[in-house]
Amino acid sequence: MIFGDSLGKFAVLVFFALSGYLVCQSWDRDPNLKRFFLRRLLRIAPGLVVAILVTTFVVGLAATQMPAAAFLSNTQTWLYVLNNTLLIASVETLPGTFLTQPTQEFNGSLWTLRYEVLMYAVLALTAAMLSVRYTCIVCFGLAVAGLAWLVSADVRSQTIPLPFVWKLGLQFDAVRLCKLGAAFFGAACLYLYRSRVRLSWPLALGLLFLCSLVPSDHGQGVLMAFEAPYATVSVAAAPPKLLVGSITNDLSYGIHVYAYPIQQLLSEWSFAQNGGWVAALTLSVCATIVLAAMSWHWVEEPALRLKPRRSTKDGISPHRT
Repeated sequence: MIFGDSLGKFAVLVFFALSGYLVCQSWDRDPNLKRFFLRRLLRIAPGLVVAILVTTFVVGLAATQMPAAAFLSNTQTWLYVLNNTLLIASVETLPGTFLTQPTQEFNGSLWTLRYEVLMYAVLALTAAMLSVRYTCIVCFGLAVAGLAWLVSADVRSQTIPLPFVWKLGLQFDAVRLCKLGAAFFGAACLYLYRSRVRLSWPLALGLLFLCSLVPSDHGQGVLMAFEAPYATVSVAAAPPKLLVGSITNDLSYGIHVYAYPIQQLLSEWSFAQNGGWVAALTLSVCATIVLAAMSWHWVEEPALRLKPRRSTKDGISPHRT
């Protein structure tokens, strides 16, 4: 456990904080709804679709205990592909896969994407309709509302369906929505108020230390949702000198969409061969990084080159965001 949550959940919180800051920055540079959503689509969709196809029809076929023909003709296989491509992510298993694992989820990371897209939409639509001042107020209000709702004892058991499409299974877990929303919109506030907020490594570390002193996991989780935006943006704004300019490839998204099924497959194989968890971890990390690098160079980066430029009709020189 780390700050009241698993390491994976903590990493997702950090990811949403970074996303909130950078996506708000992107909107500020080019406040156009059509170009904004096209950029988000090009960032998410190509890598996601390829990852779903590769993991389903390569990893899935390798993992399933069913004959290949039965796996490929099974309705659930195709529902999984369609469901996750559309970001609904409510079909979480593939037939005959990972039956000996503690969880049969095939790719337990994809659920985060529908939360992220929802927050993109809320931020962009709010900013399109309101002035910067009122957008700041709304973002701050959403972050505070998420934290306030987390304090409620009943929030754990609630789900929130999306209006008009709830029959598709497109619903949101209240705890996840509150925590991730607080991180996303809290970081958006940091960008909007960047001229007034001083980012400090010592203060960020001090906040994390105070969080660790809270006796309950739930209390730590609530405080971490509050502190994650500031700590994440503070660290990202002043990274260690050794890292500055040394990272040219963004493997984060590829790692996110490939890691889970690769870990499931190789841990199952390793333990079947009496290889143990060290071998499973080593193989999983190496295989995931290779797939993430391939995804970045062959899918994501080429797609990002298609991002729309801001038109000179808007009164400034074209640039990418």
